[in-house]
Amino acid sequence: VLLELNCETDFVTKTDEFSSLVSTAGTALLHAGPGGEGDGDLVAGLSVEGGGTMAEFLKEGVASIGENLGLRRFVRLESTDGAIGSYVHAGGKIGVVVEVAGAQAADEELLRSLAMQIAAAIPRCVGRQEVSPEEIEKERDIFAAQARSSGKPEKVVDRIVDGKMDKYFREICLLEQEYVRDSDLTVAALLEQAAEKKGSGLEIKRFFRFQLGEGVERKTANLADEVAAQIAQGS
Repeated sequence: VLLELNCETDFVTKTDEFSSLVSTAGTALLHAGPGGEGDGDLVAGLSVEGGGTMAEFLKEGVASIGENLGLRRFVRLESTDGAIGSYVHAGGKIGVVVEVAGAQAADEELLRSLAMQIAAAIPRCVGRQEVSPEEIEKERDIFAAQARSSGKPEKVVDRIVDGKMDKYFREICLLEQEYVRDSDLTVAALLEQAAEKKGSGLEIKRFFRFQLGEGVERKTANLADEVAAQIAQGS
């Protein structure tokens, strides 16, 4: 389970009471929550340890802490043919879960490395097959227009666009990204090495990346750059 629980001040997030609230909410979601994505409204009636519902639990938390609380979003993954890796960075400001088919609990280091990659490099999808034809066509049109406006001959425009599309996919597709801990490897190559060593296939099925306040606040805009630097340095 990956969840984002919001309050009003940084001070509260550093308290044991808030950590306990996060843990209790996460445990309830883990053991009884629905699969997939959702927010607090979806699980308002979910039973929480100690009695009562999630909505009642959060209301009691508001009264105890003295600040508004909100379960903004969560995701619950369950793997039937693999294992799930996770990583939390910067005191809970970024969290990642990733499902890898063919993996086991013994592959913890690989799973964590993949989750760290996602935290740092912000991929949008696993592979380019997940990118819609409409998006691909739109990006190709943009790159073609840029090439023509810069005076490139028409006969080389397609070649230029193909090169820019490859770069685009390397930015947004996890498997094609440069591995942040070893620039000589792509994530696909890392996975292949691990599969060869393991003697069985490995496949990244899906992942989720939450950045605290994304889409709401602007102050965390440069956090990903900080994460990438720290992970590359082995932090």
